[in-house]
Amino acid sequence: LVFIVAATGTPLSEYKLYKGVRLRGSDIRVKGQVGVNGISSLEACAAMCYGHPKCKAFTYHNSSETSFRPNSCWMKLCGNAKKFDAYQLGLVSGVAIKPSGFCAGTGTALVIPPRPSTAPPPPVDCLDPANRALPECNTAQVCCAAPGASEVPHYTADACPEGQVQVECDTGVKPPSASPSPAAPTPPSNPSNPPPHMPSPPPSPSPPAPPSL
Repeated sequence: LVFIVAATGTPLSEYKLYKGVRLRGSDIRVKGQVGVNGISSLEACAAMCYGHPKCKAFTYHNSSETSFRPNSCWMKLCGNAKKFDAYQLGLVSGVAIKPSGFCAGTGTALVIPPRPSTAPPPPVDCLDPANRALPECNTAQVCCAAPGASEVPHYTADACPEGQVQVECDTGVKPPSASPSPAAPTPPSNPSNPPPHMPSPPPSPSPPAPPSL
């Protein structure tokens, strides 16, 4: 919460100011319009509210940091201490000090909540079984584990590390007790190098003809 110190004796000194706060509701219409455009300074907005018999609070949009209706002054019948937006870039709100400009029954001051953290959340440990159902842990292409292991780590890889076998990625499913025995490799055929030709055995000799009588 940041207060702006105003010089005494000016309309701005009649208000407690809250930087980065937008007061919601209780708007005063001027010529049928909510918010007055063309107000060049915070002091001018405070002076406008000070000169209005019903204005007890206001929100000012400056020109350098505000994209929504810059240089506009939003006069309020009162400042609602329960309905406001904090940490608004380029906005300043003021509430009359004496008598209090807060709406009846809403409080006597704005309680600004802590600024939301912008730090990124800590990374999720996807090896923790309790986190396996989380979307950020359900991106593994292959799930692997050592044969007989009781836990199934998740990997984002195309193949299992050495000494592990691929298993189903369902939560709680244990891998097989042993990896399947690999089949004996079949030597590739090479037509350019055929096996050597084995010669045919010699023909058996014909039996001798019987003698003539």
